[in-house]
Amino acid sequence: MQLGPPAWQGTANKFAHSYARAHTHALQISVHTHTQASLESDRLRILEEIAADVGHSQLTLSIKEALVSSCELEAQQALKEAHQLHLLTNSSPSSTTVSTSLNTTASTVPAFSDSTTLVVNRDLVETAADACVKTSRVVGAAGLYSKEYMYELAAFELRQKVLGPEHPDTLYIMSNLASTLGQQGKHAEAEVMKQQALKMKQKVLGPEHPSTLTSMNNLASTLREQGKLAEAKVMQQQVLELRQKVLGPEHPNTLTSMRNLASTLGEQGKHTEAEVMKRQVLELYQKVLGSEHPSTLNSMGNLARTLDEQGKHAEAEVVEQQVLELKQKVLGPKHPDTLTSMGNLARTLGKQGKHAEAKDMEQQALKMKQKVLGPEHPSTLITMNNLARTLGEQGKHAEAKVMQQQVLELRQKVLGPEHPDTLISMSNLAHTLDEQGKHAEAKVMQQQVLELRQKVLGPEHPDTLISMSNLAHTLDEQGKHVEAKVMQQQVLELRQKVLGPEHPDTLFSVSNLANTMGKLGKQAEADKMNTAN
Repeated sequence: MQLGPPAWQGTANKFAHSYARAHTHALQISVHTHTQASLESDRLRILEEIAADVGHSQLTLSIKEALVSSCELEAQQALKEAHQLHLLTNSSPSSTTVSTSLNTTASTVPAFSDSTTLVVNRDLVETAADACVKTSRVVGAAGLYSKEYMYELAAFELRQKVLGPEHPDTLYIMSNLASTLGQQGKHAEAEVMKQQALKMKQKVLGPEHPSTLTSMNNLASTLREQGKLAEAKVMQQQVLELRQKVLGPEHPNTLTSMRNLASTLGEQGKHTEAEVMKRQVLELYQKVLGSEHPSTLNSMGNLARTLDEQGKHAEAEVVEQQVLELKQKVLGPKHPDTLTSMGNLARTLGKQGKHAEAKDMEQQALKMKQKVLGPEHPSTLITMNNLARTLGEQGKHAEAKVMQQQVLELRQKVLGPEHPDTLISMSNLAHTLDEQGKHAEAKVMQQQVLELRQKVLGPEHPDTLISMSNLAHTLDEQGKHVEAKVMQQQVLELRQKVLGPEHPDTLFSVSNLANTMGKLGKQAEADKMNTAN
């Protein structure tokens, strides 16, 4: 009989996110000297490259910080010139304080009000908008999502006034702005903005334009982030069919749609279907892009994840080992994507009980991410989160608790107290308290997480239901079987509604409820539920 909620169920989405993070662009950046002259001569080229790959191993963290600061200063100067030449008629735009480097706060980015109007010299204002766009990409790649949003907002408002609200460049920034809201965990706001961008693109560009289909794809991803899996699946199928028609069945964007649809199938618990589709995607990537292209390697990693979710851990380990070796060869041993693959392999090792190997690999990945990306980068915090999980699986709950508290504090600082990743950290810490027998403390924290998830994600989001399940487990551990039973019934009904009766999480809820029924002396009902399950 399966007892209690699945260990660390609250981190399931975080590990899924770790896999998804592998989908980045990898650009080779050559920096031979670190003198100010060489940095200035190559600065624009490097900034464009670093926007796509801010964690490249050939650049030290101090150089990345300098590049981020330099790009911010360029945007600040362009905005200042536009204001000084009276290109903006209001006496003074409002200002929002942002950081000028990865660790300090000093400068400001003007956020122009709706009443601001442009007078002359459109080129200079467009230059300011372009500088803000570039800067937003750089700070976003550095994991500074709040600053990314501020620069994108400034660029969006400038372009809206210069080019108009329906110009493709304005809509492009609008889409980026919505995506940044999603990175901040504000998925409901992101959904509204993405719907607006999609409607305008359908009007201006047409329903089958590649940019319109990209907006549909992005909206579907936001629906999935909110747990609206059925809606996401329908939209992803539409995008896939349209891309097959417009771009062809082997176009990289078409393959992206197949990959995204397969991921949603996996989240719906349809792992067999997901595996079939992911194998098709992998074969097409190998044919179209080659066996060592980063997108092909990410596709291999996604397949490994699906194998892992089906309990095929040995097979997943083989694939993940291949992915890691190829990324080390193609991208380099310190590239963030390589380190993500290292973390994924460690997770699969842990699931096979190879906790010592997993711990060593995660410690190695953490050390390199701290050096390459910085100690507060969101990706570094994912690795800290995963290492703490492995410590807990080794029974080292005291060490795990210390690290989880550190991750929680850093996420509260970097991402905010209500960001979904912050709530995952709270859930993980509560789990460790529960494992230490501190059920009262665990219960208090789990109630806080549940309330915050109900507020941020909604009462029916899969993560919210995980929190309900975890709280019910703690109540059960405290001997409060009647209260646990009531909550477990609620979770079961909601999971049947949201995920379907055959989803693994739904079946797990049936098992949990049956177990509690047995503790209440209703063994016949419990046996009936287990038999049906």
